[in-house]
Amino acid sequence: MKNDFINNMTHEFKTPLTTISLAGQALSDRSIRIDEARIGRFSNIIVLEAAKLGIQVEKILQMAVLDKGEPELKITDVDIHEIINELIENHRLRLTDQRAYIESELKASPSVVHGDRIQLSNAIDNLIDNALKYCKEYPEVKVSTYSDKDGLIIAVEDRGIGMTPEVRKKIFEKFYRVHTGNLHNVKGFGLGLAYVKTIVDAHHGQITVSSELNKGSKFKVYIPYNFNEEKKKHG
Repeated sequence: MKNDFINNMTHEFKTPLTTISLAGQALSDRSIRIDEARIGRFSNIIVLEAAKLGIQVEKILQMAVLDKGEPELKITDVDIHEIINELIENHRLRLTDQRAYIESELKASPSVVHGDRIQLSNAIDNLIDNALKYCKEYPEVKVSTYSDKDGLIIAVEDRGIGMTPEVRKKIFEKFYRVHTGNLHNVKGFGLGLAYVKTIVDAHHGQITVSSELNKGSKFKVYIPYNFNEEKKKHG
């Protein structure tokens, strides 16, 4: 599995690096310096590919969190609705050419929990990213929140390829990747859901999944409002 991880990682880094190199070479060509349209196009390519590299670097950092076991959290007041709105907007900007549809229904009240903003943001982002990737054609994703007296629930639902009961048992294992059949656009290191579970557990929360093959999946994450009280309960 680690060999597969290294192979995937190499591919994920090589492609954007090659694209950035080619765009940089094109920009250094004196013959196109006066062509503002072409300069703008190549500059945009570099920006987009650099963003992809940034995402992959974040995945590596997430692996470091997994290897440490219990992550060190910086607990502050975190507005989950603010995070979700930012993430949805980021994904919309990246997926304009894929006709992706992301809907939100944010009803949790209050929407602020005690937690690590960066880690919670990364965890929710992984769930949205997975929902967008594991689709048959045009991604349709719904992100919703609601609450009870003790905590906030985040639900990420898709109409993608779904999972069998056997697959559901393994999806939170490190390096495990869902078999995608004829889908060739699904890339990654197989770390996302393992990382999500690690972060949710560290916040003394819970993550569950319901899924039906060829009909989609729904992940639910419960985060308690009072981190310190939950920490006392868990020792």
